[in-house]
Amino acid sequence: MIQVQILKRCISSDEPVLTDFVETMVEPFIIQHSLTAAKGSTHHYFGKNHDQSMVAHVFNGIFPAMRLLSLGQKFRQRRYLSDTGQRLYILGYAMHDLNKIRGLMEEVSTTDQATVQSALEMLREELHRLNAVAFFPEYESYLEDILYLVVNTQLESGTNHSSYQFPNRRHDEREIERARDLCTYSDCLSFLVKTPADVLHGKSHATFERVVREVSESRFSLVYHQFSDVRGLLTNVINNGVKNLLAPESNAPDEIGPFIPYLYFPNGVVYIQTHAKPNQS
Repeated sequence: MIQVQILKRCISSDEPVLTDFVETMVEPFIIQHSLTAAKGSTHHYFGKNHDQSMVAHVFNGIFPAMRLLSLGQKFRQRRYLSDTGQRLYILGYAMHDLNKIRGLMEEVSTTDQATVQSALEMLREELHRLNAVAFFPEYESYLEDILYLVVNTQLESGTNHSSYQFPNRRHDEREIERARDLCTYSDCLSFLVKTPADVLHGKSHATFERVVREVSESRFSLVYHQFSDVRGLLTNVINNGVKNLLAPESNAPDEIGPFIPYLYFPNGVVYIQTHAKPNQS
């Protein structure tokens, strides 16, 4: 599949978990959900939002988040998420709209053990369809961890942080909370950021600031350049020129910053700005 080949070329060599995801789950995800609506569509339950396919919503959330993890690791002594933690994050975010994937017109309920078991069975079926076993062979042992991420990606409707309803969660608590934060980051980034300015001035700017700071141990912040008007080819040339001026390609492969192009828009670019290590005194 050509989409798989294109995505593989976008992955850095220091992103092995993301590479595994692309090689094992991207093709079945595209086949299963190219026509599944994440936002918008003709149904009145979702129609208040602009249209966005499930494929676009999931991929536009996972790829920037995994890139942030990869870059952040260059400034950290200990990993923000382990290999297992990263796989749980990807599976949790890929399934965070489980209700829409299943064609349900309401949030997935986990209010009692009966609804939790029903949700777990739906989750198991969908991950099986997506070849999750090739990506993470032990995923069935972590279904409650994944479901916890699914229902807690959003900060408002359908959330459930009760350990009582998820007694068989087995992954490290701190990592699961970090994975949940990353799921929320991905969800907001994928849908709420329409222009570069939204990362600093939009509805979810506080979420972006907090997650970027935590992943990088306060070494990163988000900045942007943005044009007020888009004038076709001329804007494209100027846009690329500004990007190359702020973030010229380095001849040293291990040298990054102070500005790293992160998100690209027709009218601008969002950058990760690197900072000196905070004074610990």
